[in-house]
Amino acid sequence: MTRRKLLTAAMEVFNEKGINDTTVNDITELADVAYGTFYNYFTSIEELAPQVIRLKVHDHLEQLKNKLKGHENIVVIVAISVRELAKKVMSDKTMHWLSERPVIMVDELMSSLYEDADAQHRIGEETGQFSLPGTRKQLHQFCSWGFTGMLQEGLKNPPDPDELADAMARIYLRVLGVKDVDVEKALAEAR
Repeated sequence: MTRRKLLTAAMEVFNEKGINDTTVNDITELADVAYGTFYNYFTSIEELAPQVIRLKVHDHLEQLKNKLKGHENIVVIVAISVRELAKKVMSDKTMHWLSERPVIMVDELMSSLYEDADAQHRIGEETGQFSLPGTRKQLHQFCSWGFTGMLQEGLKNPPDPDELADAMARIYLRVLGVKDVDVEKALAEAR
């Protein structure tokens, strides 16, 4: 219960101030717990941050499932998934912190998104819509690093969020072997 209160408070403070400007005191005050209680559960804000990010990714995936209802075309599903993740990361201060730490970001993407992405890749292969270059795990690693790199660049030189989301989805779908004409149709539907 207290751990969850700290995580929830941290999520709120991170959204408001960003991770770098958050103090332990900010979190414990909002959680309404004693300052020292924080250290019963976490050694630092740096240790807490990835756990908050996992919660955010979990919440994002739940919201995404609702957005994907009614879509059956796996190419469109992947386009929506990539676009929504890109826009989420670009708009979230906590995710900005994560993108500045590429190894942690890739680890979080791999652990949080691998299962869903793997299922999408498998469906795309089975339906003949994807032609994967290598194994699904290799593809996911490659795309996680590429996604992280594009986000880092997008945060340094912020483009229009929809343009970046489209570019990321376009590249991802092309890596999956989707034909350009089908990529553009999926993007149009995903918007």
